[in-house]
Amino acid sequence: MRLEYVYFQALVRAQLDLDTNPAFEENEEIPMILRGETRTEYLTLKEIALLGQMSEGAVRNAAQPTATDRLQTRMEQSQTMVDAREALRWLKGRRGICCHPRRLVPKLKPIAIAKRTSS
Repeated sequence: MRLEYVYFQALVRAQLDLDTNPAFEENEEIPMILRGETRTEYLTLKEIALLGQMSEGAVRNAAQPTATDRLQTRMEQSQTMVDAREALRWLKGRRGICCHPRRLVPKLKPIAIAKRTSS
């Protein structure tokens, strides 16, 4: 169960990064499944709760018209959705959330490993 949670969290975070940071669009190291037709440019309240490490109810409360720093939502068929840029803006204001990739992580160079010599 924990592995599924981590995998789902990684997929949601990748979707948010791809939808809000144009630099990721050109990165060929990102798996095709994340760059393809699966991108929606919006997140569900459940996905935002997952990224914010909070309950879905707390996210719903933040979407109320009377909430300070209101999370702007819209209805898509019968589901409440949040545009990716709005989700990123709102998540940045939460404590302990790191949602601002300033640049892509540079490709790591291989480390040369010295061969052991027998003594």
